[in-house]
Amino acid sequence: MKLIIFDLDNTLFDTFGQLTLIAHRHAARVLAENGFPTKEDFILKARLEISRENPRLTSQEINALVFKKYGLADPRLIKLGEDAYYNNIIPQEGLRPFPDTIPTLTKLKMRGFILALITSGRTSLQKEKIKNLGIEDYFEYIEVDDKEKLNIKTKEKSFKKVTASFKVAPKDALSVGDQINLDIRDAKKLGMLTVQMLHGRYRYLKPEDPLEIPDYRIFKISGLLKIKELGVKTNHHNYQI
Repeated sequence: MKLIIFDLDNTLFDTFGQLTLIAHRHAARVLAENGFPTKEDFILKARLEISRENPRLTSQEINALVFKKYGLADPRLIKLGEDAYYNNIIPQEGLRPFPDTIPTLTKLKMRGFILALITSGRTSLQKEKIKNLGIEDYFEYIEVDDKEKLNIKTKEKSFKKVTASFKVAPKDALSVGDQINLDIRDAKKLGMLTVQMLHGRYRYLKPEDPLEIPDYRIFKISGLLKIKELGVKTNHHNYQI
C-alpha cells in the first residue's frame, strides 16, 4: 500500500456534532424570517427527520423535500434555504479534528505513505474547513469537488486523477471515508482497498450493492493503524512500532 486517500467530513473531524445541527438550524431560521409559513422549530424538525430517514440525500435534496412537505415552490425561498445551510456556520471558536486525527496522520506519514484528501461540497466552505482544522500540511494532494455546482455524485474520476498523479496503481491505494456510496463504492470499482469510518448519519446507510461493502470498518480514525495492509514499512524512515 502506497497511497491513502481521506474524505474530510465525519472522517477527520466531527462534522455531525460540530456543524450539521448548526447548519440545519441556520437554514430553518432564515426560511422562517423570510416568509416560510411555519415556525423555525418545525422547519428544523422536518429537516432533521428527512435527513435521518433518507441518509443518501444531499442537503439540497433535503431542502427541496421540506418545501414539498409544505406544498411550496418558491424559487427565491428555496435558494435562500440552500445557501443558508452553507453560509456563516463555522463557530467563532473554530473547528477541532478528532483527538486522534493528527497523531494518526503523523504516524502514517512516518510510515512512508502518501496522504491525499478528496472532499465534496461547496468549494469555499470545504477549503475554510480544511484551513480552520489546521490539517492541510499533512497532505501531498488536496482536491475539493463542488458536487452540487458540478452535479457530482461520484468520486471515481477524482480517484483516477490522484492515483495517476502519483503513478500509483489502484491496488496500492486505500480510500477511507464515511459514505459507502462514494468513498467505498467508487474506490472498489477501481480495485482499491476501502475503510468506512462509522460516524455521522451515513453510518446508518445500508449497502445496496456489493461494491458498497467496505473491506474494513472503524469507529476511530486511529483504527487505520491496526489494519494489516498499513503495517510498518521499514524501508521508509526506519519507522518501527
